[in-house]
Amino acid sequence: MEGLARLEMTGNELIALPQLAESWTFTNPFELHIRLRNNIAWSNGEKLTAEDFIRAWKRVLQHPSSSKHRALLNSISGARQLSQGKSNATPLGVSAPDDLTLVVHFDYPSPHFLLALSHPA
Repeated sequence: MEGLARLEMTGNELIALPQLAESWTFTNPFELHIRLRNNIAWSNGEKLTAEDFIRAWKRVLQHPSSSKHRALLNSISGARQLSQGKSNATPLGVSAPDDLTLVVHFDYPSPHFLLALSHPA
């Protein structure tokens, strides 16, 4: 499966470029807006939406055996609590205002999160 981003070397720097994402913008150091490409679909042809990414991230965090790389999501607000089984304490800081937009809220500034978007988790 492709990620929201792909990594590319530019000179001596590893940068994240959109792949399933069309674009992204940090509105402030604690909030990232990700716009999905309009033409992405599951292998059965069903449209892939922002809610699908939210469900996948929650699954990774709630089921420790599902991914040894779940720590890549720890900067998302509420992610650590969810991975520790405290899902009622704090909701995960990700929302989908529409089918093509993800809004991610962070507990601390996370410019490195764009690199994590390339990881299949």
